[in-house]
Amino acid sequence: MMSIRLNLIADLKSFPQKSHNQYNLDKTVDRNNYFDLMKRVNLLKKEDFESEEKYKYFLNFIKQPQNQADRYVFEINFTENHLEIHLFLWMVSYVSRLTDWLK
Repeated sequence: MMSIRLNLIADLKSFPQKSHNQYNLDKTVDRNNYFDLMKRVNLLKKEDFESEEKYKYFLNFIKQPQNQADRYVFEINFTENHLEIHLFLWMVSYVSRLTDWLK
């Protein structure tokens, strides 16, 4: 089951660079990809981690009020595939932090 988490980590790691490339090209963000990644994050279970302690550590991160607020701000500010530059950079930073917490 850890392969689910490891595949997600790989996809999250590649998201910032792919997003930067796409944003620099046409000022868009793959909204569907972002929402798919967040859905996969929310589907993780204790069995996807090496230990219950790592799982609780991860839950602590995603349940922090500031992180929940960040995700809400990204989600309500997506207009089709457009996200203002400051929100785009904030989102990329959040995804990078999320990736670190999943490791």
